[in-house]
This record gives sequence, structure tokens and C-alpha cells, in this order.
Amino acid sequence: MKYSEIKKKTKDELTDLLSDLKKENYNLRFQKKNGQLEKTGRIDQVFQHKNEMIPLDFKTHTNRNAALFWKDAHFEQLAVYAMLLEMKYPQYTAKKGIIQYTEDNHNQVFSITKKDKQNVLEHINQAKRLVQIQKLPPKLEGKKSIKCQNCYMRNFCFSLENGDEASC
Repeated sequence: MKYSEIKKKTKDELTDLLSDLKKENYNLRFQKKNGQLEKTGRIDQVFQHKNEMIPLDFKTHTNRNAALFWKDAHFEQLAVYAMLLEMKYPQYTAKKGIIQYTEDNHNQVFSITKKDKQNVLEHINQAKRLVQIQKLPPKLEGKKSIKCQNCYMRNFCFSLENGDEASC
């Protein structure tokens, strides 16, 4: 979908599009045999400049505080996209990404380093270990606990934590 098409959409259409993209994003999974990432969704947009690919991801938010609140998660998603682009197109590098916040039409450019990509792989390995031992990650505490309070998966996580799989 082109940016000009997105600009013509109503707020409700963008909300529906975001919901669909979130569902696709949830389908990001790991290939069991070789540890490679398998992406079943799609990157919203990719720019090519010389030997570089630049992923762009559209986000809606109610205000700048919401954008700041999820900044780390948005960045990690871009880092995953950068890795996927480099895997699919090894002749290119992906050293930056862009988040376009649609509510107030501002964007943020992120630099993506090798260290950032290593952090993504470490988070993937942490998730794999938790799946292998069938254990939920610990509840966030301190300043980070606000993320659990505002997360749309909160009821799912907390019902599992309490052993109440019937409410899932």
C-alpha cells in the first residue's frame, strides 16, 4: 500500500488496518530447525537507497506520550525488520528504520547497529528458553510495570499466571 493511499483512509479504516497488521505481526515466529526468523506478515514499506534497505512502519497513537511509551518495542520491531531484510536481500544492509506516527504525522528515524541486532537475537533466545521450560516471563516491576497495566494482552498473561487457562 502506498503512502498516498494511507493518507486518504479514514481514522476507522486506519484503525482496522492497524488491527490487521498487529495480527500479522503476532505471526512472527522462529523456524525450529535452523533458528532463522520466519516472517509471515509484512513490513509496511521499504525504501531502497543505493545498497541500503530502510524499513518503515506505521503506528497509530493517541498522543506523543503513547508514542514514547512504546518507543523501545517499536524500535525492536524495526530491528527485526532490518534483520529480515538483510536475510532476504544479502546484497543490502539495513542500518536504519523509520516509524511514522499517523495521528500527528511525525516520524522518527532510528539507527540500527550490529549490537541492536544481537539484542534481538538474545530476546529471541530468551523467548525460546521460556517456551521450552513452559514458563511465563516475570511480571514487569518498578517503572516498567506500567507497560503491563496498559498492555492489550494483560488479561491473557495474568490469567495464565494464575493457572486460569479457561479465560484465555
